[in-house]
Amino acid sequence: MTQTPANAAASKDGMEPPLCELPITIADGGFYHGFNKLVSVSSKVIVSALILWTILFPVQAGETLAEANATLIREFAGWYVYLVAFIMLVAQLQRGRPGRLRDRPQRPV
Repeated sequence: MTQTPANAAASKDGMEPPLCELPITIADGGFYHGFNKLVSVSSKVIVSALILWTILFPVQAGETLAEANATLIREFAGWYVYLVAFIMLVAQLQRGRPGRLRDRPQRPV
């Protein structure tokens, strides 16, 4: 790693510099320009297989996906409520006191 002033200052404090460069291979040109081909193609294959499965075996797919959905809701519903409450709290703190936006003069559209 090349020492830059930021890296040198960070190493003096005993902390490692932040991870800025990741060894991800991306396509230089063509249809996948700027994307990782392995990730792009594998995700397309998985989604295509899921679509084909639901077309060819709709009853089995419906039962399996309904069971997966029920399991996810049963296991993670409580966490979802906590997550939404946290997001609402953060949004409220960012916004300020209730009614603050309504107190501002309205701008013409």
